[in-house]
Amino acid sequence: MKSDALNPFIDFTLSKDAIKLANMIYNTYKQENDPYLVVSVQRLCAVFGFRHYTCSKKEKQILRDLFDELNEPIRVIDFKYKNRTYEWKSLQFCTFEKSWEDEDTSIELMLNEMYIAAMKEYLEEDSFIPTF
Repeated sequence: MKSDALNPFIDFTLSKDAIKLANMIYNTYKQENDPYLVVSVQRLCAVFGFRHYTCSKKEKQILRDLFDELNEPIRVIDFKYKNRTYEWKSLQFCTFEKSWEDEDTSIELMLNEMYIAAMKEYLEEDSFIPTF
């Protein structure tokens, strides 16, 4: 584990719902074995107890806010990833491949594998998702 001075997660906290979202996305990634994910909006709504078939605009906004919280950027310094050392790099948990519109039945995400590597490096057993 690297020093706390370099740890981008040292002051990083997430709500229980943002952690639930992170786990859902990460578990889907592990099942698919692919960082590119297509996630059903109905599934997202069901995970959070929203009405399964008629997720409202308000509920979708709650989900968007959770993604915003989860995707708060971290900064890694002198971070080695795939045989390259990054002097400085900003990372997010995932990115939307296209804008999420209210009428969309699914969202397209790209999970940032470098972010997951940073979690493994800096958080070890304290990770907010089970990366081991």
